[in-house]
Amino acid sequence: MIDELPKLEKVRGRSEAPAKPPYFDQSLLMIGGKAPTGDPLYKVGWGWDLRCFRNGNDQSLKYPGPFLNRWVWEKWMPPTFFGSEKQWEERRWTRSADGKWVDLLGAFPSRGLYGMKMPLTTPDGEFIPLGSSVLEFIDMVHQGDYSQGWNVYSSAKLYARLQEKMADEESQLMASIDDEVEEFTDYVRTREDEINNNPVQFFRPGQSLWTPEGERQIH
Repeated sequence: MIDELPKLEKVRGRSEAPAKPPYFDQSLLMIGGKAPTGDPLYKVGWGWDLRCFRNGNDQSLKYPGPFLNRWVWEKWMPPTFFGSEKQWEERRWTRSADGKWVDLLGAFPSRGLYGMKMPLTTPDGEFIPLGSSVLEFIDMVHQGDYSQGWNVYSSAKLYARLQEKMADEESQLMASIDDEVEEFTDYVRTREDEINNNPVQFFRPGQSLWTPEGERQIH
């Protein structure tokens, strides 16, 4: 019977970020140093926690793809990476399906922006925890591309195209999550008495149960 139950992780669509080793961020700073703004050159964040401005929303998922439940290595990009402010403004606004103007990009990133360097996964895309081996890998890549320059041509155009693609992916992701939540809610509603009488039969202790009335913790 439990095999029929949709997995809660799939329904909620996310896993909380695992704890970083206490030395990790400081070690990352030692590898990459600081950007001209004084911010770290490199950051590593959990996919679900990384947000950006897109389509008028400053809390849009930055990378709404297969790496949401993975660590993502980001690198600071200077304002010149996106071309001139004029080029940015030319790409900033887009029309929605109903013909309204929408702010796709937000204000010009005068202090630069962080962009994905790469997801930190196995070659098959599976999760790997942060630790000394990940830092060694980042250091190796850093040494290899330290002297590479930035492409400053047409980058505002390419960034706008990326954000349009990310907006479509985020919309599809949220629609999928909504469908899974509805499926899970229907399951709980039709078996509510049975689940309430013996919740451990259906859920692991400590797991959150999403009911039509809200979230419950299983003890």
